[in-house]
Amino acid sequence: GCSWSEDTPKVYEALRDAVMGLRVQPVGGHDGKQPIIKWKDGATTDPSTIRGWFGRQYTRGNVAIALPPTIVVLDFDRHKAISPAEGEIIAEIEAEIPDDAPRVRTPSGGHHVYLRLEEGETCTNTAGKLAEHVDTRSGGGYVLAPPSEIHGTPYEWDRPLECVESIPLAPASIRRRLREAGILQTPEDREPKPTPAPTPTTESTPYGLAALR
Repeated sequence: GCSWSEDTPKVYEALRDAVMGLRVQPVGGHDGKQPIIKWKDGATTDPSTIRGWFGRQYTRGNVAIALPPTIVVLDFDRHKAISPAEGEIIAEIEAEIPDDAPRVRTPSGGHHVYLRLEEGETCTNTAGKLAEHVDTRSGGGYVLAPPSEIHGTPYEWDRPLECVESIPLAPASIRRRLREAGILQTPEDREPKPTPAPTPTTESTPYGLAALR
């Protein structure tokens, strides 16, 4: 087969993601972010498929990582106006992010931050729910990865993702924010709630029934 040294940067990075166990797929379209192939089922870690996509079929396509449910990516969008109050909230969230969290600089001037969830926790994919212009992506969602580009401006690693196991656990403070926003669910949240016993009413007592007659 081909050696990695012969691969283009796009193929190399996609293969690198795959070696870490992250499924990838090509995206493109008018905004560079639309799935080119069948979404979810199509993402793969297979080297020959990845080389075929990014080395031959979709050389101009972008690389998307299909996120597993164990990872949540916080997507900070910096090119939109943010109110002062929301700016403070975003600054608080930023301050709580571990220094060793993998981080990607996006073409809009924002960034993606990769964090790990506790076993059994899940996050939904949301837009602006955690804070204004802060999206979340996790299982069932995808993010664009380096060296993808939008209108010629690339996604670039500020702090590279070395391996999935090295992604730091989302701090309790951030997980609490996610849970309060209805984004994060714990195993306890998914347990069926016991149905409360009905409160006896006058109508259900023998006297009440007699009175109704």
